[in-house]
Amino acid sequence: MKNLTRITIAVLIFSIFGCTSIGPVYERPVVETDPQWAASSDVAFNSDQPEGIDTWWKTLNDPVLDDLVERAFEANLDLAIAVQRVRQAMALRGISASERYPDLDGTGSYSRERQGQNGFPALTDPVDFDSFALGLEFGWELDVWGRVSRVIEAADADLAATMEDLHDVRLILAAEVATEYVGLSTAQQRIWVARRNVEIQRQSLSLTTTRFENGAAPQLDVAQAETNLANTEAELPSLEADLRDRTLRLAVLLGQNPTALLDELTDIRSIPTPPEAILVGIPAEVLRRRPDVRGAERLLAAEVARIGVELGD
Repeated sequence: MKNLTRITIAVLIFSIFGCTSIGPVYERPVVETDPQWAASSDVAFNSDQPEGIDTWWKTLNDPVLDDLVERAFEANLDLAIAVQRVRQAMALRGISASERYPDLDGTGSYSRERQGQNGFPALTDPVDFDSFALGLEFGWELDVWGRVSRVIEAADADLAATMEDLHDVRLILAAEVATEYVGLSTAQQRIWVARRNVEIQRQSLSLTTTRFENGAAPQLDVAQAETNLANTEAELPSLEADLRDRTLRLAVLLGQNPTALLDELTDIRSIPTPPEAILVGIPAEVLRRRPDVRGAERLLAAEVARIGVELGD
């Protein structure tokens, strides 16, 4: 009796934890680096998100940019879709993990029938009959060949790939917001410089005209001063149009009406500048920081796990 109990317990433990020996065993790709990079001889893909990459724009030290990026994260529809896909992958992973546990299905029914005393309905002195039916089904797949383990492994990899897609959308969105914001700040500075040049060139034209009228300067100098002023004034409309376009695009990235930021971003602001020193690392590490590359690696792991699933069916 004790031996039977031990065997039963062993079968249960084996069925719960399964066997992952079926099918190929996935190994993360290893990138061999040149010996001149003393930091590491080789670099493997890591499932952890590289530190600092999710908040890279904060290195520009611009509170307005930080606020715009956070507002874009809250309202952007592409990011909202990516979040929902992560939740969907989490739910699918839960469904896959449930295959480790027993299935219990219950059914029930009830009916009421009226019959006469002679067995025919609708006769005198009818008799009522109540009928009940209950059913219970119990099933448990023993994961002898590790099929369920491979299913969960594939679901984990799919979930990780979906989360990398979310990181990718966040980084792209932050990059687009930062690009438009830096372009907006640059346009503001260029407009300020152009208007300042217009003022100076008008003063120069006035001075040159006075000198020409007094015979101290040729007419060619007046024509040159007028040309310089006209060229600078001609630059202003295109610069102002560029400033307006970038403001409109920023509002769209934030999920707002295109004209929502026209009044908010009117103040002239300095152009954000990156820090003097940026930690880059070896090329393989830089490549590993890309969410799309990391996501592709997780998809590869999922497909390798599905080979074991197919072999176990």
